[in-house]
Amino acid sequence: MHEKKINMNLNIGIIGSGAFGTSLSLYFCNQNHKATLYTLSDHRTKPLLENRVNDKYLPHHTLPETLEIVTSIDDLEKQDIVIVALPVSAIIPFFEKHIEHFKKMSGKIILAAKGFLPHEYSTSNFIFLADYLLHRMGLNAYVLSGPNFASEIAEGKISASTLAGYDEDETLKISQALSSSYWRIYPSNDVMGVSFCGAAKNVYAIASGIAFGLDCGQNTLSALLTRSLAEMKRLGVKLGAQESTFLGLSGVGDMILTCSSTQSRNMKFGLELSKGKSVNDALKFSNGVVEGYKTCQRLFQLSQEYNVHMPIVNSIYGMLYENQDLKTAIIKITDLPLKTYENQ
Repeated sequence: MHEKKINMNLNIGIIGSGAFGTSLSLYFCNQNHKATLYTLSDHRTKPLLENRVNDKYLPHHTLPETLEIVTSIDDLEKQDIVIVALPVSAIIPFFEKHIEHFKKMSGKIILAAKGFLPHEYSTSNFIFLADYLLHRMGLNAYVLSGPNFASEIAEGKISASTLAGYDEDETLKISQALSSSYWRIYPSNDVMGVSFCGAAKNVYAIASGIAFGLDCGQNTLSALLTRSLAEMKRLGVKLGAQESTFLGLSGVGDMILTCSSTQSRNMKFGLELSKGKSVNDALKFSNGVVEGYKTCQRLFQLSQEYNVHMPIVNSIYGMLYENQDLKTAIIKITDLPLKTYENQ
C-alpha cells in the first residue's frame, strides 16, 4: 500500500452510512474537508441523495450538499484517509471482497468499529481487526476509539477520542489533521490496548444496564464500574495492552460513557434483560448491533485461556449463554471472597 502525505485539507472517505459513519461525514464537511460517504446498498443511497437526511440513524441533521454519496468503491481510491465505520462482523468480508481496491488506495485506513474479530477469523495471534489486516492482508490500519456517541459528534458537542497506530509519527500527524476545536483526537501507540478496551467495555455496559434496570442504586453502579475496569485491565495487560491505556479515553473514558447512558445499545440491552425479557427478545428490541453479546463469549474464552479471574464477565456469560437467571448471576458477582484491593 502506498503512503500519502497528510495535509490539513483532506479528501476523506467514510465507509458505512450508519449513525457513526453519517456523523463523521457531517463533521468532516463542517471542517471544510472533502468528504465522500460510501453506502453499501442502493436502497439506503437513494433517500440520502434525495432528502439529504439519514432517517434511520441521524434523522435530525441535514447532510450538506458538499458531501458526495457513492456506491462504488472506485470512488475511494484517491482519498487521503478512508474511515471504515461498519459493524465488526461485516468488515473482514468487505475487505476480502475489495482487497485489490484497498491495496491500490494511497490513503490511510482508520477502523472505527469496536469489537473482537469474528470467531471464524480469530486465532491466538489475531484477535483484533488491525492485527489481522496487517499480517493477513498487508494493510496498515489505525484504530479510532473513545467515549463518543455519534449524535453528539454531529451536534458539535465537545468530545475527545484516541487514535492508535503502529507508526507514532504518522499517528500524530493524522490526529492533528482530523482534530478540531470541539473534537480532540489524541495519538497512541497501543493498538492492542485501544482495540481491547473498545471491545470489552460493551460487556460491562450490559451489566450496568441490568443493575440500572433493577434500581440497584448509585453505590452499586459505582462499585460495578470500578470492579469492571479492574478485571478488564487484568486480561488486557496479559494480552499485551499497556496499563496506562485503561486510564485514558479509550479505557475508563469509554467505559463511563457506555455504562452510564441509555443511548448505549449495550446498556439498553441489559436494561431490557432486567425487565425479564429473554436474550433473543432483548436483542430484537435494540436498534442496531449489540456488540457486547458476542464479545462476552470471546472474553469468557480468553479469560479461561489466560487463566484470568473475571467474575463479572463469567456472570454475564452464564446469563446470556447458559440460561442462568438474573438473581443467580448477581449473586455470583456480589458473593465473592474478600481480598486485598490489589488482588481484587
